[in-house]
Amino acid sequence: MLEIGSALEFAHGIARPGSPEESVEKLIVGLVSPTELVSAYQMGVMKFKTSDLVLVIASHDAEIISAWPRNKYIESAFSKCTKEQLVTIRLAQESAHQVVKLPVNHVAFWLVVEVRKLPAPIMTVLAMPYTVEAEPN
Repeated sequence: MLEIGSALEFAHGIARPGSPEESVEKLIVGLVSPTELVSAYQMGVMKFKTSDLVLVIASHDAEIISAWPRNKYIESAFSKCTKEQLVTIRLAQESAHQVVKLPVNHVAFWLVVEVRKLPAPIMTVLAMPYTVEAEPN
């Protein structure tokens, strides 16, 4: 059986070299387990009836993972942005599934980490690019 921890992968090309986002993988791994993220994603899919989700955690309180439909997250988090500004925010333009080019029945979501000392949250895409099947008992 494949461990979820080894199946969840970061989308390539999201972080700019030298940016705070470049170290997002280390930050996230220290905050929350892949199992917790996939569980929050699955609960969000059931609750909102969509796989186009954003999971939000705060670096100072990673025990709480909030799932949002991406369109509702954009309305809330970027309410003060102009249309011109929204065009520059990848999360506002593409679903996680579009970023990683996966069908919507695969696990893929935007993960937003709110860090108090940064002016904007860290945003990345996590995905399970293949289905994971349990071994028969």
